[in-house]
Amino acid sequence: MVRYLRLGIRLLALLALLVAFGVWVSGPGEVATRFRAFVVRWPREAGSRLNAGPVGPFVDRYATALRVLVIAVLGVILLLFDSPSLATVIVLAVICVILLLIIEMLRASAHRARAEAAPEGAG
Repeated sequence: MVRYLRLGIRLLALLALLVAFGVWVSGPGEVATRFRAFVVRWPREAGSRLNAGPVGPFVDRYATALRVLVIAVLGVILLLFDSPSLATVIVLAVICVILLLIIEMLRASAHRARAEAAPEGAG
């Protein structure tokens, strides 16, 4: 009985730490801003070399909705587990980060395509 209580407290603590980290990263602080710039630099550079076709502009237009959808779906998946382990929470968090980075990469491909489509003198 006590084992499940300990596991539940550990899972809640881990989830609280992940949420706190997400809030800190999204904040206006200098370190958080530099961390975001560092993390987003790779997918933007990779996306600028990617030709995503019509998917890039779609993702660029609906990026916020896609981010919310990814987080909500993975949150529901976490809630649907009967007794999630620490590994389950960590794996879902990693999947969430990977999907968010893919969204950034596809947005960058749309920005590159838009820059290439603009006439030389415009801008």
